[in-house]
Amino acid sequence: INRFSFHEVAVKILNTDTSQDNIRKEIDYTKKLQGSIGFPSIYYDGVCEKKNIIVESLLGPSLDKLFKFCGRIFPLKTVCLIGMEMIKRLETMHDKGIIHRDLKPNNLTWGNFNNSYNNISIINNNYNNVNNSDKLDIKTIYLIDFGLSCTYWENSKAQKHYKSTCGLNFVGTLRYASLNSHNGIRQSRRDDLESMIYILIYFLKGRLPWQDVKAKTKEERYKLIHQIKAKSTIDSLCKDIPNEFTELLQYVKDLQFEERPYYNKFYSYFQNLINKLNI
Repeated sequence: INRFSFHEVAVKILNTDTSQDNIRKEIDYTKKLQGSIGFPSIYYDGVCEKKNIIVESLLGPSLDKLFKFCGRIFPLKTVCLIGMEMIKRLETMHDKGIIHRDLKPNNLTWGNFNNSYNNISIINNNYNNVNNSDKLDIKTIYLIDFGLSCTYWENSKAQKHYKSTCGLNFVGTLRYASLNSHNGIRQSRRDDLESMIYILIYFLKGRLPWQDVKAKTKEERYKLIHQIKAKSTIDSLCKDIPNEFTELLQYVKDLQFEERPYYNKFYSYFQNLINKLNI
């Protein structure tokens, strides 16, 4: 807590073995996105007692924690509303030339209802001096953790997209990573969207087909998950859930490497699904 403004913050302490490149990305991309709806702010970064310190917005619980709290199942309306929030965050991020590359429920959090900036009685007149981007909204989902993020612009001034490359190392979280990442294909905007849909299917069904794979080594587990993910058809993944998810996943799979996704398509599908089912 800031002793002068009573501003509650989160302090992230990174061990010395954390990649300096990842730390730099975390700081640079967060600062580039802060001020936009649904992204945290960084108030300080530096080194203290040989540890890297980042002071940033204190957010609420992650979707992973809330999912477990709700018995590992979310109602369809909740999933649609989460999807509408996620697509807004991704559009904002992508339009600034950044892809996340590590979307997962742990990296999606709610605004913090108990944050002092949301409690006028605690900080009284100081509230009026707070920047709007720091007033956390409990109805907003925040996208965090940009240590694995990168720009997809080869030339940021000309906004020229980088070229497709093969034979790259895997980047992301095994459960939600796109098939392209497993295949060593350079990621672009389409891969974030594929991860997003995997997350939404996980919220609807409670599990994904390649989840809980047992193996003796990490390498073997990685290969098994890759194989299952490659063999899983869109129809099998979206079985027993609304057809809108089948159509959206097919749309993502058909996107070209440099193609800008039509983000409103996702938003309208989720909204129409809510309307159609009269929820």
